[in-house]
Amino acid sequence: MKCFLRRLTSAVSFFLLFSLAFSLDIYRLVGKKLKETFGEEVKLESLRVLASRLPQNYDRVELRVVRGNPRGYLYIYEGNKVFSVALNLLWKCKVYVAKRDIYPGERLSEENTEGIYKYLKRCPKTPEGSLKNFVARKFIEAGTPIERKLLRKEFLVKRGERVRVFYESKNIRIEFESVAYDNGYYGDRVRVRSPFSEKLIRGVVVGEGTVKILD
Repeated sequence: MKCFLRRLTSAVSFFLLFSLAFSLDIYRLVGKKLKETFGEEVKLESLRVLASRLPQNYDRVELRVVRGNPRGYLYIYEGNKVFSVALNLLWKCKVYVAKRDIYPGERLSEENTEGIYKYLKRCPKTPEGSLKNFVARKFIEAGTPIERKLLRKEFLVKRGERVRVFYESKNIRIEFESVAYDNGYYGDRVRVRSPFSEKLIRGVVVGEGTVKILD
């Protein structure tokens, strides 16, 4: 009985080693196909063979993966037979995270957020446009990914409120205070009144309560 058990254990060990070696070949094959198609955009998290066996020799391989989808398939063709491998994928995403604790009503900026790359199943929905157009809807702990649901879009310049206005050209810089005649997000054009001519002039919103006069 002991002899039989030793033989059985040896057979199982050999089978596991053979399977592991073959699995490593499959991982390399999948990794190669992913890199050829998507470069460094995606990484393989895990895979599952949807067959009782895989061929040691094959005619061709077909990768079916949609960019951004965490699931895909690799099809291995041997003659008229097709062997399927299910793939679980991680995609390279640029995410913004809180550099420090951000409190409700605080405006986002380079001072309290930073952009980093992470491999995730799905890239989170991030704010469109400049982060400066958003304030925290609720408390955001340091290190937390910044998602749209955590934020509220808010004008940087509000109609009827006082703003700081400046004009730059080579070595000349003129600054003055005025009143905004339009609401504006970062990059929007708004009207302000010139204290020199009393005329309305246009500028672009460059910060909270700050307008740069256009040439």
